Amino acid sequence: MLKKIFSLGSIILLVFAISACGNDEEEEILNPSRGIWEDDTFISEYLGLEFELPEHWSALDDKETAEFFGLVFDDAAPAMGVEIPEEILDALEDGQLHDMFAIHPLGGTNVQIIFERSPLAMLISEEEYIEAAIEEFEELNSMDVGMEFRDFEVASETTTIGNYEWESLSLMMEMGLGIEAASYTFINIQGPNIRQITISILGDETVDDILDAFSTIN
Repeated sequence: MLKKIFSLGSIILLVFAISACGNDEEEEILNPSRGIWEDDTFISEYLGLEFELPEHWSALDDKETAEFFGLVFDDAAPAMGVEIPEEILDALEDGQLHDMFAIHPLGGTNVQIIFERSPLAMLISEEEYIEAAIEEFEELNSMDVGMEFRDFEVASETTTIGNYEWESLSLMMEMGLGIEAASYTFINIQGPNIRQITISILGDETVDDILDAFSTIN
């Protein structure tokens, strides 16, 4: 999604990275596996985590996730006077995979697990990725796209989710019609894979309430 960091030149590095991998462990790094839903629990062996669906929440499959984002970006955003830049729309359709999407249908609070692949990820740290993300949010603010991103806060400590430690960025999103949402993005980079857990809160929940729904696979 960060177009300034991950350019078309990454194709060359991707070929190099693939050709350099020769064992099963390196192949696993290049090829993340998707999690599965078992009843109301999402299980990701790849990340070593489980997510228990909170009461009244819904889990969306791939088709429903695509329809949701079509509604948000194609219908709701213009109605709220929000202009979504083309680069963001392109990023959502190219190079990203929603491994999991769960949402409270009424309040709108949601959790996503997203995989994004770029071999240039092997050249930066999670902290550098977050710094670049803040710069892009600030640039969007200067473009007057109809929403404001503010109150950026980079966590001083990592958060353990599943088998990994995650750096995190929180911010507030002020959208049209007086709607505000708190956004928490947890970042972990492995090889060319940028793994993100994003929590967007539009109701009375706290981020700790949502994190409590995660557990580590024993």
